[in-house]
Amino acid sequence: MENIIPEKAICILLIRGERVNSKSLYVYLAITADRLEAFMLAKNEGPFFPEDFGIVLASGEGEPTVEAMAHMTNEYGFNHDEMIDICSSQIAGEVSSKLAYLAIRDED
Repeated sequence: MENIIPEKAICILLIRGERVNSKSLYVYLAITADRLEAFMLAKNEGPFFPEDFGIVLASGEGEPTVEAMAHMTNEYGFNHDEMIDICSSQIAGEVSSKLAYLAIRDED
């Protein structure tokens, strides 16, 4: 059952990075919890495509605009004030495990 839950738990990530042409960008990515560790490993290895790991909900150059942030909050319940900084695959694994625990607890 623990392997099924992370596949169902969806995380929305706000990713900041750079395009190949060095312009900064942001991407809101919907990703299943079981893909978080693989995503972080790929992110730390170099250039990658977020859409290979989930669904791009919104993206643009620079930082998210007020309108983009409002859209993510209204449409998906994204809370910009309570974001967790996932800076390594180890932390991604911890987040995935916590999501699995919460999902199992909620089913009881």
